[in-house]
Amino acid sequence: MSGRGVNATGDTRPYQRKCDGRWIATYYRNGKLRNVSAKTEREVVAKRRLALSQVEESRTAGTITVAEMADRWLATLPDPLSLNHVADVAVYSYSSVVRRHICPAPFGAIP
Repeated sequence: MSGRGVNATGDTRPYQRKCDGRWIATYYRNGKLRNVSAKTEREVVAKRRLALSQVEESRTAGTITVAEMADRWLATLPDPLSLNHVADVAVYSYSSVVRRHICPAPFGAIP
């Protein structure tokens, strides 16, 4: 690995494989080293940037509360084209449980 510089986040500079000429760039996700590859250096840098932005989006996805997530889930239940379509009686039962027990509870405000 000599000659490959490492930046502050531990990612290496993109490098070109000798066997097939593809460019490789690395990044860390969930504590594991991941690779992206492309035909050109610019493409591989763009792919790594996109992958890193998706990591950041997944970290900020935790800002939704349990109560909001339950409300979103309830909104998808009556859709007949949805894979998790259920009967109207079940929707009524689920919504009453969410309204009475999940939303007012202290963990309903947990992001």
